[in-house]
Amino acid sequence: MNFNDFIQDPKADLSVATLAMIGDNLCFVIQPQARWGKTEFGQITLPFGGIGGKVELGEDLLSTLSRECQEEIGCDCQIIPNAKAIIPVIDNNNITFTKIDDTSYPLPEFIFKNLKSEPDRKDYTYVFVYRSNLVRPEHIQPLDNPAIIMMTQSLFQKVMHTPMTLREAQSQGAIVRSSIPLPAEGILWPTPTPRGYYRLLML
Repeated sequence: MNFNDFIQDPKADLSVATLAMIGDNLCFVIQPQARWGKTEFGQITLPFGGIGGKVELGEDLLSTLSRECQEEIGCDCQIIPNAKAIIPVIDNNNITFTKIDDTSYPLPEFIFKNLKSEPDRKDYTYVFVYRSNLVRPEHIQPLDNPAIIMMTQSLFQKVMHTPMTLREAQSQGAIVRSSIPLPAEGILWPTPTPRGYYRLLML
């Protein structure tokens, strides 16, 4: 399969996200308060996910990712291309491994096919998830989102395995930079990028 088959799919919108690294820490953004929810027990949920967004007219994947990083956290990112030519494609509960014949374009860690429909959007969205190192991470700050959360890989796996409050995550080493007060007892709630990454780790 050619990578352009994804990019030129007439039924798909395109988005990018990054699994951003600062040393040994994964860096995620906590989404705006309008997207917070509640568990069945009434606890606030704090959705967290990769830095990124929709590819705009005239942009390619990497320029979109660079723009989104600067808009969301105030610094750029350096892509770490996937050296493998076989890319996991996650579609709801299914993972397929697709061989990419054209590797002239930097390949992502995985592609997430988001079937959630929104007004004025195409049938589905391909989210191209890249791994990256943040450039000048000492300057990061929450801009488009209320907070940034950084955690080690081992803590990330704990958060994904068992629901954890923000307070518990911080007590185990998570670093949070926030522009608003966050509910310490809010449950960290993964969005598709961390969910997809966790599923691949568990294979």
